[in-house]
Amino acid sequence: PDAKTVHATRIIGLTAQSRLVALGHGTVVNGNGRLRDLTPRQREILHWASLGKTNAEIGIIMGQSSRGIEYHMGEILRKRGVRTRIQAIVIYARENA
Repeated sequence: PDAKTVHATRIIGLTAQSRLVALGHGTVVNGNGRLRDLTPRQREILHWASLGKTNAEIGIIMGQSSRGIEYHMGEILRKRGVRTRIQAIVIYARENA
């Protein structure tokens, strides 16, 4: 990979790592002190996303609409406290390493 790609990957990794620490390794506690973790369906979506599948491809695999997958991905990002799919995937990869 070129230097620009390596630099971008490091930034993503550092951002995800700091988020991971802030989240206690991916678990978010809401205002009521309850844990907000991913549902089995959301974990499966994140698994397919980590393999490079698009929302449309994940929808076909799981028998859902692309829009349904987009909704779940939004919930995954919210629960993980991240802004991008890549950040969620990095956290997922570290949790499952």
